[in-house]
This record gives sequence, structure tokens and C-alpha cells, in this order.
Amino acid sequence: MPARQFCTPHMLSGGKAAMLQRIAFDEKKFDESWLQQLLFEHPSLLPVDEIEPLFGPLVPLAREMPTSAGPVDVVYINAEGYLTLVETKLWRNPEARRQVVAQIIDYATAVSKWSYEDLCSAVRRAGATGDDPVAAAVADEAEFDRTRFVDTVSRSLSRGRFLLLIVGDGIQEGVEHLANTLAKSPHLGFSLGLAELAMFRAGKTGEDVLIQPRTIARTREVVRAVVELKVGVSPADVTITLPARVPYPLPLISEQVFYEQLGETCGKATAEGFKSFMAAAADLGIRAVAKGASLRLLWNDLESVHPIALGYVYGNDGRIDFQWVTRSLRLAGRDEQIGVRYVNAVAALVPGATIYDRGRDDTRTPRAYLNERDITVPDVLPRAAGWLAAIQTAMQETEAAGAAKLSNAPS
Repeated sequence: MPARQFCTPHMLSGGKAAMLQRIAFDEKKFDESWLQQLLFEHPSLLPVDEIEPLFGPLVPLAREMPTSAGPVDVVYINAEGYLTLVETKLWRNPEARRQVVAQIIDYATAVSKWSYEDLCSAVRRAGATGDDPVAAAVADEAEFDRTRFVDTVSRSLSRGRFLLLIVGDGIQEGVEHLANTLAKSPHLGFSLGLAELAMFRAGKTGEDVLIQPRTIARTREVVRAVVELKVGVSPADVTITLPARVPYPLPLISEQVFYEQLGETCGKATAEGFKSFMAAAADLGIRAVAKGASLRLLWNDLESVHPIALGYVYGNDGRIDFQWVTRSLRLAGRDEQIGVRYVNAVAALVPGATIYDRGRDDTRTPRAYLNERDITVPDVLPRAAGWLAAIQTAMQETEAAGAAKLSNAPS
């Protein structure tokens, strides 16, 4: 097995560090049924935020959910309506390496043909009860909107927009290679992630188990081919168009959903314009991190391990939230006034915008308002060059503050 980014963990006790013993893959105590039950009861073991944050937090929906291609080992959903399908494999199974990727794709293909009612029926056949066991799984979540939930689930089913996870006790090199090859296939409509649960004996009796989740690899969603069928004419008038160029790395599903929402609420031209803005921001070193309905604009000052947030943009209404700017600067050990000046500079770009400043001088949380609401992407986009200039100024001030702090540190 190739080297991983994680080393063997140690247990520190009484001032002595003892290396934990890795549990062998062929130990009979840990079979695939045990692994499935473990994941179903403890979904936090899966590093979804590292692979596709849109799909978390995971809520267990079904085990052994039947499909026409076979039963899916574990199925999760979240309150937004996004499905995660998991196939578990202990790699002592000689067929696992050859079959696992094709197997989970077959499951996804079968599920993508379902309606919402079909999904409910399959979950009931897996052991759930009630008329709508899918919505019931997340109905207690805060701000749950059943109508929007059902719409999202139905749309995800029709588009095959799932997170597929292969989870085992030691992902093999051949599976990684196969997954990377599949990432280039234009017919995929989902993201595929490989996760390993490394298990070690812990505790004095050796009965306790330390589980170390590891993200091994992930693919990015690939744009589907466009199929055009002209009704009323011969079959010869069916055309299939592949994307002329697929960018790499491909965007996360989370980012695609964000831009879809932004296009629906603020118009496609605005969504495309904001994509161009983010491409220019990326040249400055800004990272776009999708989380739920928002896209976070983050930057890492080299002198600080804490990322600095330069704004959260929400796809469901286009608003720009700056309230985390000063807090992230404070956590990074930088002067909050840099954030105050930055937010003021962006607000000055929008005619009529004002600053709402909540908190004391030492905990400032300024927000840019227009007509009693947060400013939005359409408000700022016509002045995108000014926003980029404000970002660059804030970055330069932060770097200068970090350099000054470092030079003043006692030797």
C-alpha cells in the first residue's frame, strides 16, 4: 500500500508515548456488516466536509437500500435534500479492488431514474416506516422546509447529483487510479470520494479501537453531455454534444449549486459575472469555499494559520455578508481596523450604502447595508474592479501588520 499523509498514531500516558498497533485487514472481528453499522450509527466518521461540503451534515437514511443494481450499503441525506451513497469494502475481499467503483456507479445510475416517491418506497423496503420516511429523517432539523426539501431531492435524483463514497479499511492503489480515470468521463453527474478508516488498538485491554478517517482521493463532477432530440423528425436528428473544454480542477458540486442558485435569484448574467470576478480574485490568492448556500471568500496570510474571511456570498438571495471579516482578523492576530476599513471601502462603491456597525470597539462587526438589507452581488458587480482593489489593499495591510508583529517579537 502506498505511503499516506497520516502516520501511525501514538498514545501518550504517564509521560511515555506508545505506538498504537494497526488492526490487520484480515481480522475476522471486523466484517463489512460491522463497518456498515458503525458508519450508520456514527456518520461523523466520514470526512464529507473535505470531499463535498454541500452534502453534510450526514443524516442516516437507510442500510442495504434495494435498487435494480443491488442494495446500497449505507444511504445518508441532509436537511437540504442531498443524498450520499456509501459502499463499504474490507480489502481482504479479492473482488473488491476490481468491482467496487463500477458497483457504486451502477447504484447511482439506478437511483437517478427514481422519483421522490420511488426513493421513499426503497427506504421503506430497507426497514423504515411511515408515508414519507425520507423527510421524516431530517424533519427535526432547524428551519426545515419540506417543499424545498422535496424539490431538491427530486432535482438531485433526476440529475444524478449524489456524493458517492467508497469506504474501507485500506484503499488500494488500483482503486485510486480507477477513480481518477473515471473523473475524466463526461457522462458522470456525481462526485466520487475514497475514504479509509484506519483502525488501531487503543487502551490497556486492547479492546478499545481508535479510528482514524482519511480522505484518500476525490473526483470532481464532470459536465454531462448535452443530448438534443428533435421531436417529430427522424432518429437521425438526435445530436450529442460534449463540452469543448472541461476545466481542471473541476468545480465542486457545492460551487455549481451556488452558481445555479445565484443565477435563479439574480439572473444568469450576474452569476456569470460573479464567476469572472472570482477568477480574478483567485489570481490575488483568494479561495472560494462553498458551504451550504454560501460561497466564502477566504485568504491565508502566510504569517497566520487562521484564514481571513473577506466576505460570505449567499446564492439564494445574492447578499454579501461581511460580518466575519473583523472576527477572522482577530483570530489571526491582526488589527480589526483593517477589516473595518475594507468593509467601508466596499460600501463606498455602492451609491446609498451605509455601514451598520454592531459591537464594541474591540469586537467590531461592520456590515454594508443598502435600503435596510445587506448589499448584494448585483449592487457591487458593476464596480467589481473597486472591490478587487479593496481586497488587495486589505491583504497588503494584513501582510504589513504581520511583518511588523514579527519584527517586534522578542528574539
